[in-house]
Amino acid sequence: HRFPFNGYFGSRARTPICSVVAILTLEITGIPIHDQERSVPWARADFIPRPSTRSSSSTFDVSIFENGESDFILPLELYKWKVQSLERVIVEQGIGSGVELTDFFMNSDAEDSRFDPFLCDLYTTIPDVEREIHFQGSGYSNVNIKYEGTDESYANTWDVTVRGTEDQCPLPTCLTNEQTKALL
Repeated sequence: HRFPFNGYFGSRARTPICSVVAILTLEITGIPIHDQERSVPWARADFIPRPSTRSSSSTFDVSIFENGESDFILPLELYKWKVQSLERVIVEQGIGSGVELTDFFMNSDAEDSRFDPFLCDLYTTIPDVEREIHFQGSGYSNVNIKYEGTDESYANTWDVTVRGTEDQCPLPTCLTNEQTKALL
């Protein structure tokens, strides 16, 4: 998925970069399907596969820093599940009809910073007016949510989870303890 360079540099920077957490090599395997007849203002969570040719592989390296921003690089199945679950509940229940979600925020009070769940309700979806071309149609800040007792806030479509569906969430790909120790 898209990588938020402006989350680290320039006008959107919140905290200085401390150290590299990971360097990933990513490969472009498809592009999102943009459909003008959608009831939501983001691309479908399905992708047009890249034509397979031997010499035109598109790979690139991305450095990921610990910064407290939401994830922009997710396992494909987790991304698709989150976006499709949100779309399904919007179609079934409508927008602003008490759709309960869970969003995650960095807990800065904890000794080991981690993302903690916060309950919220879907307030509305936001038309895609993003100026940065690489965020257009992506679902970036397209969900307007409301936390109990607070004003509205914005979330990415891949950040929120429909409450009550957590047990259906695909497990993320991760290293075992043995693999982690071998790398260190």
